[in-house]
Amino acid sequence: DSAPESPDSEGLHRKAKSSRSEMQTPAGAAGNRVPARVLCSGMAFMLIAEATETSVSSWCFTYAFRELGYPATSAAILPSAFYTAFTGLRLLLTPMSKLFLPSTFMQAGTLLAVIGASSFYVACSTLKSFLAAGAVVSELSSWWLYLLMGCIALMGAGFCPMYAMVTAAVRQHGEMTSQELGMFLTSINLGVMVGLSLPGLVPLPAMDLGGALAILAISTSCVRDFPWR
Repeated sequence: DSAPESPDSEGLHRKAKSSRSEMQTPAGAAGNRVPARVLCSGMAFMLIAEATETSVSSWCFTYAFRELGYPATSAAILPSAFYTAFTGLRLLLTPMSKLFLPSTFMQAGTLLAVIGASSFYVACSTLKSFLAAGAVVSELSSWWLYLLMGCIALMGAGFCPMYAMVTAAVRQHGEMTSQELGMFLTSINLGVMVGLSLPGLVPLPAMDLGGALAILAISTSCVRDFPWR
């Protein structure tokens, strides 16, 4: 007969069995999983938000130069305004993230993006009507360029927290498996691809306004999952 196992030996067997079971457990199964409605809402939000953010940051120079008639030196100020606001606001996010929920930044950023996109649409439509009536952009007040800069800076500030804060807001509801995280990141990359290509077919102000209103609809309808506080 074999000798009985010592308590230390039994403990080692239990630890080995526990380690094997943990390795075989899918990611997120041990804790709460992100509900499907939250994951789908976050994916839809990020796809549209990334498409809109990429379109305005990548195409605002081309639009101002080709459609509004600004010289290249003036049109180049617009993407600079976007990234100045986009990068500058990130300096404030670290201390502020200790005071507010990630979903608070998501909701506030959406409002800023809507205000910026709406103002940009109205300003561009007005400028286009002036140009159609025979005006020359160089003869118009320089305040029009400052207005466009302000609109684009608002969108830069609004879209600044989206990538990090929407991801954190989704994960507040639970863990994502590797497959779910892959789908979430794929929706972001698809949004970038759409934002790089679609403004070649759709006027930039219309696309930005439509995208901003779409993420507003998602954030408002899902405010239970992504609360202000």
